[in-house]
Amino acid sequence: MGIVIRPARSALDFEYVRRLRNANRTHLTGDGGRIGVFRQLRFWLRRPAGIDLYLAECDGRRCGYLLLRRADATTYITEVVDVRHRGRGVAREMIRFAAARHPHLSAEIFAANEVSRRLHARAGFAFAGAADGRERHVLDDAAAARAA
Repeated sequence: MGIVIRPARSALDFEYVRRLRNANRTHLTGDGGRIGVFRQLRFWLRRPAGIDLYLAECDGRRCGYLLLRRADATTYITEVVDVRHRGRGVAREMIRFAAARHPHLSAEIFAANEVSRRLHARAGFAFAGAADGRERHVLDDAAAARAA
């Protein structure tokens, strides 16, 4: 299976992200509410500074998204894979893609999300602290170099 990571470009890309995000919102540590079409459209039109949004494609079909949010000296990573494509290395490829562009990555993960914790540990992230049921994991420079 060929996995390609590309920038989200069109309204259809952003609608795909909205639907996938809403379907997986209980696993995301940020805003857990549903995002409506108009809110997503505003996001697409305004393209906030410091946020990059990418799509993962598996054999030419959308299969996930990667959001990178730059803040101070780190970049926060969020990757979501469509349930039909899980277990095929899509998230691992998105992390590799992000690490090649941003050497200081942080992932915020719910402590109960064992699948995400294992994924990030295998990718080289190290536990950096916890608060309010959330853990912060960081990718160090050496692990970022290996991932790239």
